[in-house]
Amino acid sequence: MTHTTVPTRILIMSGKITEVAVKDLSTRKVMQKVTQFATLKDFSRIVKQTGRDCTVQRESVWRFIPDKQSKYMSALAQGYSDTSIFHLINLEKSVEILEPIALSSGVPQDLQFIDHQKLFISKDFNWVHIDGGNRSDTIMDWFDNKIALQPGNYVIPTGEGDLVRYTLNKTNYFTYEVCCEEFPALVEFIDNQTIAWIEYSGLNREERRDLFERLNDNENLNTEELRNCSTSEICTSIRELNYKYKDRFVLDNEKKTFVLKSNAERYKFCAYLASLLNYYTFRGQVDAFSPKTLDSDYNSNSEAENNFKDFKKFFESTFMPMVKYVGDFTKLGGARNRLIDLYCALVEIYAEGDEVHRLDNNKLDYESFLECYLELVGKYWGEEDARFETGRSSCKFKDLYGANTNYKMKHRLELIRNEFIPMLKERGIVVTKDKTRYFPQEWRRILWSRQQGKCALTGELIPITDVENGDKVHIDHIIPHSKGGQTIMENAQLALAGPNMEKSNK
Repeated sequence: MTHTTVPTRILIMSGKITEVAVKDLSTRKVMQKVTQFATLKDFSRIVKQTGRDCTVQRESVWRFIPDKQSKYMSALAQGYSDTSIFHLINLEKSVEILEPIALSSGVPQDLQFIDHQKLFISKDFNWVHIDGGNRSDTIMDWFDNKIALQPGNYVIPTGEGDLVRYTLNKTNYFTYEVCCEEFPALVEFIDNQTIAWIEYSGLNREERRDLFERLNDNENLNTEELRNCSTSEICTSIRELNYKYKDRFVLDNEKKTFVLKSNAERYKFCAYLASLLNYYTFRGQVDAFSPKTLDSDYNSNSEAENNFKDFKKFFESTFMPMVKYVGDFTKLGGARNRLIDLYCALVEIYAEGDEVHRLDNNKLDYESFLECYLELVGKYWGEEDARFETGRSSCKFKDLYGANTNYKMKHRLELIRNEFIPMLKERGIVVTKDKTRYFPQEWRRILWSRQQGKCALTGELIPITDVENGDKVHIDHIIPHSKGGQTIMENAQLALAGPNMEKSNK
């Protein structure tokens, strides 16, 4: 008889056993959670008290995907409410558990996370989503008559154990209100569908992010979605900029769009904006389009975060008018990344204290700016010589625009700094602003004498008693300061306040 020895230990994975230092051990804490159940009708009231925390939400929004919401509600009407669970965080319980720990540790990121949750509480939210935001939107839109059930035969049980069929034979018609009127029993069945949701409390920053990743294991999170989990101020600010301006860069017509939809979905446009911020901050000293660079920028109190307000002002007042003027990609010709060149050129110009020339209507002369750029790149675009080193190989000029890698950007920045900007200055499209804007007040009487006591704009007499009165008489630039006019005696004039204000407003 053969005896088989049963091992007392089973090694699941082969490999050398090593001891891990205590300081390097990860804490694997059991999460505090409880599974709750409610009818769809009751759960809709919970949804109203649940905030949308974008740091743990994907950017794919069902409201903009045709039939996505309708299909979900139709599935609920068929009794499939138990196929997906909602995941919510109880805000007050979480703050109660985590705040003493954060105050004790003093870690800035932990304190920031507490403030992040308190912000939702201040807006009268009791929960925030970890998963289920789009489904929650769908439920609310159903009760608000914004979506309809899909056409089909809906078979539901009656109280007596029988089945009854309801035929919905129209598209975009059977909303909640219509169904209440025509099929009240079907509405009652939908209202009473059981919704399951798990309520978490006490999840810290890392645990919340880990849970978000695990809930999305069926579809891998990209780099941008993982970066978006940050509760840093810069992450929130860039995401808000993304929501505000994405539609100006990502156009429906693929032949005209500045950024392809595939390169802008799932928070990828946030990375595009973050790269612009990085270039504004470091002006090419680091790789502005590297994921590692952006990961570093997303840390609290990073140089990029501290520079965000200035960047946003520049982006909105200087770059966006350029984007608006260009309109779409067809005006750039050749490559979408030419828009990046224009942005970098503007950053370089204004960082050096210069400015694009202003027209008589006080708008920047983007037309001449763009014409000059297209003329310059057009000169090199047809070159067949692969003379640009890009790491392991060489490429032709136009191939520099296939991507914004560090090597390719280096060559393009040389063109911008050494040829494009000097070309703009030579043609008067870029002017150097006088750092001194205001005239010395003691010049007033000298100018009054030089102008024989008359307003430079209207010829009206200026009483000598009013010359020193800044409310009645202005000392102003003949060639406007905004157009490069210098703050010197030869460019100064006295003008009555009224006419001068009218001139400035034109």
